[in-house]
Amino acid sequence: THEGFFISSKQYTEKINYINRDYYLITNNILNIKKYNNKEIILFVGYPGSGKSYIAKQIGYEIISQDILKTKQKCLKITEINMKENNNIIIDNTNINKLTRLDYIKLAQKYNYYIKCIIINNSIEFCNHMNYYRVQQFNRKVIPILVYRILKKKYEFPLLNEGFNSIIEIENKLEQDKINLNNYFKYYNI
Repeated sequence: THEGFFISSKQYTEKINYINRDYYLITNNILNIKKYNNKEIILFVGYPGSGKSYIAKQIGYEIISQDILKTKQKCLKITEINMKENNNIIIDNTNINKLTRLDYIKLAQKYNYYIKCIIINNSIEFCNHMNYYRVQQFNRKVIPILVYRILKKKYEFPLLNEGFNSIIEIENKLEQDKINLNNYFKYYNI
């Protein structure tokens, strides 16, 4: 009953556990991304929970993430170290506006890297849902909806004239097919 989730009592200690479904597998074109032969940097652009980290792991390049390194300066430093070693790199951050992307682009140009942008076009509603899903599945912190709204306000669509050699857009197949996300994600175990 609903009381079971709101009353603090030993009688009501059961949790809802989502079935372990890999919802990011729904994202199309993940493994069909053409890789540049060498010295490639990929900048992801997308909201938290959009699937950037999942896709980054599928590509297999060195992954640089501000979630792990905590500051942009550390990310830039590790990026440059990898560029000196001619490693292919993914910048797994939101990279939501031109100014955020500019430092990585300048660094890539300095080391003569092919610069690719991959935009994960998932709606805020989908990303927010996945935010709660990954909190449940991977014991991560909840990102408040306010953060999504701030990112949406600051969002600048990536353009080739920023310095990219190519831009790829990936959309969630669920959203493309206009499937009711609420019904799709209601599957759970108790």
